Amino acid sequence: MRSIESSYDSWNELYNHWNDNRYSRAISSLKRIRIAAESARKVAYQTGDIGTVTNDLTDRDINKLEDIQEALADYANKIHEEIAEVIDKPFWQQIQGYISSLYKLNPSDIEVDTSKGAPFYNYKGDSLLDIVASLELDSELANDYESALGDLDVDVPSDNLLDSMDRHISSWRDEVTFDDMREIDRILWDNKNKNEIGKYFGKEAREVTDKIIDLYYENSVYWYLVDGNYSLTSNYNMNFNGVYMNMPTEKDNLRNPYTTWFHEYGHWTDNNAVDIAKGESIFKDSDYYISTGPYAKEFYDALISDCEAIKTANNGDSSKAMKAIKTTVNVNEPKIAEFTDIMGAVYKYNVKGYYGHYDEYWKYGSDGKPDQRRLNKEAFAHYTEITIMQDPNDLKILEKYFPNSYKSYLKMMKGAMEGNK
Repeated sequence: MRSIESSYDSWNELYNHWNDNRYSRAISSLKRIRIAAESARKVAYQTGDIGTVTNDLTDRDINKLEDIQEALADYANKIHEEIAEVIDKPFWQQIQGYISSLYKLNPSDIEVDTSKGAPFYNYKGDSLLDIVASLELDSELANDYESALGDLDVDVPSDNLLDSMDRHISSWRDEVTFDDMREIDRILWDNKNKNEIGKYFGKEAREVTDKIIDLYYENSVYWYLVDGNYSLTSNYNMNFNGVYMNMPTEKDNLRNPYTTWFHEYGHWTDNNAVDIAKGESIFKDSDYYISTGPYAKEFYDALISDCEAIKTANNGDSSKAMKAIKTTVNVNEPKIAEFTDIMGAVYKYNVKGYYGHYDEYWKYGSDGKPDQRRLNKEAFAHYTEITIMQDPNDLKILEKYFPNSYKSYLKMMKGAMEGNK
């Protein structure tokens, strides 16, 4: 396995090194001297001593050190922004997202929009090489990028480029195979440039989809695979901000390659998207989920209503309702597992799809309905994976059979991306 580290992580280490409390300790020491001097001055005044004690020099020294500390912290933060915004993010999105095609291009011709980047840059349309060359910091990082980009082969990636990417760009841990993550990025990039969802649900759905995919790119450093060889049921763990799953089997997923990965990302989004939009730390303990927030009842009621409408249209027969879903797009059962999981929950597990949760999972109430929080969370994750993948068959099913609940999902996501709880 490759050991891969993001440049943001590298600069975090440097920032912590720069801000290792040496200045704080010096300032504290000078403040103690100042207090002692002030005490001596008071004693001299009270005893009528004609001597004078001044602490002006100490104050100036304290202010000077505080200014240095503040400047260093500000410099470190700006370097973080520069690396994250000008190097990591564009490189991740513009190169790794469709890396196989980029190898055939001249990197000096690839332009990156830096208008929203770090404060050092107020212009846009620079090539990657220009950005690297103009970094104000003469660092190993800049040299690595410049060297790797300069040696980029027209047919295959150079060893220097791969090494640079491994050490500085990707945020994925040792447990994740690099090839899998590159393929996932390729799928994401291809889907970001599709408009299948717009054909079925309009411009707003297209905009929400872009934001969901951008959220993945921009925050992948904050969530990761906890165990790539995990052999039990895949799951998202909010305590680790990570996913347990068997990644090597995902490329052969019978639904669509890496569908489970995007499903678990849906749970991560559910748990963290609002915090990100509000500029809050996603590392704080929080059990808040979009799907169980203000729109929870509306989403839940729409899910129940959509499922019941399908059954009603099929003479109240749950089995016929599921068969109707399958025959609508003429696919095998694994391909409709997202929908049969939701329907199985609502129909109190009278029928079962190819994949799905067991009946015990749904915690049915005395009214025979599944627990609202659990149904909402799973449906939210299913709808997120469908939104990202944009499989035409899935979208056709959503439009015909689940229009109300999916529109409720889009409404929730739009609000969440704006930081609304």
